Amino acid sequence: MKSGDQQHVGWVAGGGIEAMMTKRVSLKGEALYFDAGSERYDFPASASPPISAAAATFNIHEVIYRAGLSYHFS
Repeated sequence: MKSGDQQHVGWVAGGGIEAMMTKRVSLKGEALYFDAGSERYDFPASASPPISAAAATFNIHEVIYRAGLSYHFS
């Protein structure tokens, strides 16, 4: 496995709304929040002996916003 090829387990929560604008057209929007925890990366200064030059912790979470316009054929 290459460095950085890792799986993270987390959770997602979200909600949305859709409203009819006309008899055939609706407008919709939603927001999704996901959180996959955090990951610490050590950046070595040398390979032998391994000395850490720097380290960083990344929080893996984000909010995704989506909007849409739908046409209803029926």
